[in-house]
Amino acid sequence: MMHPILNIAIYAVREAGKLINKYYGMFSSINHVKFNENLLNISNTSAYLIANIIKKFYPNHIFLNIYQNDEKKNIFSKTQWIVDPLNGFRNFANNLPHFSISIAVQINLKTEISVIYDPIRNELFTAIRGQGAQLNGYRIRIKKNENIKYAILSSSSDCMKNEYNSDYCSFINSLLLNYQSFRCTGSVALDLAYVAAGRFSLFFNVQSKIKKKFISGDLLVRESGGVVTDFFGGHDYLISGNILAGHPNTIKKILSNIQDIFNLKNIKK
Repeated sequence: MMHPILNIAIYAVREAGKLINKYYGMFSSINHVKFNENLLNISNTSAYLIANIIKKFYPNHIFLNIYQNDEKKNIFSKTQWIVDPLNGFRNFANNLPHFSISIAVQINLKTEISVIYDPIRNELFTAIRGQGAQLNGYRIRIKKNENIKYAILSSSSDCMKNEYNSDYCSFINSLLLNYQSFRCTGSVALDLAYVAAGRFSLFFNVQSKIKKKFISGDLLVRESGGVVTDFFGGHDYLISGNILAGHPNTIKKILSNIQDIFNLKNIKK
């Protein structure tokens, strides 16, 4: 039986997806200021729509838009909904059909439910703690690379803006030399969902500023049989913003070499 909170989360992302699809491809001919204003309005409207659905069914739960941390919190609630109303914002802005809406539901600070929805492809990734991960209702498992050389690695574009560019370049150059394929798709949520579904072998990111955008994908990866760590093999990625997600064998291989290819003393905090 499907979890009742999961049902509402799915309903919310599908409704937000309808809204976002309605406006997809409509902003290429307007001026820059109006362009950014309209895009922000769409993201905010998506968040508002999701918040209203959540509050209708669960009025005492906390709603958290990961881009706006100033919403009044109900300190008595044990349940919070962590929402990314438009992940892949720049892809959407440039008519690149690769973006998503994500929701993670935490109870007593543990992520119990995760939903990531790609409204263009109508792909719905879901996970319930202890019950596995699914894509459109079918079980998904993380991919094990017999030859890690042929792994497909993915990362987020905000890595490129990292202040430790020399260290980052050393890291990425080593990865490019040792692994066959690298992708930078512009949607962290979908990258993590793709790792869970076996489409990508590894996701990594360096010092992300918006760390909560990893939470939905974290549960998906774990429930598909994967591992999510920081660059030390620990669980502090929500503090450092440094994250690795993939098959246990792939993560083990990366962690065994990472101190040789990245100056960790600069990025630990």
